[in-house]
Amino acid sequence: MKSYYITKQMTIYTDMREQTAPSGRKFRLSAVINKTDEPEIWVESKKEYCYKTLVKFIFLDGGGFLCLHLDYYSKLEMLKLC
Repeated sequence: MKSYYITKQMTIYTDMREQTAPSGRKFRLSAVINKTDEPEIWVESKKEYCYKTLVKFIFLDGGGFLCLHLDYYSKLEMLKLC
């Protein structure tokens, strides 16, 4: 997993720092979860088996989560509220 991901609107860091969304809401890292409901595959560049990953950020005002969906190669697939 990379230390940050760049979206159309902002850069999201995957550490415990407090960040601010374009809407002004503050959030921080909450969890990193391997998506074991999908099969793991061998990634030659990493020389290991890998799962897709879900990186969850919690909004500090108590209003839900922001989720990064990463593919087997740690590339951003989707960013959505969850």
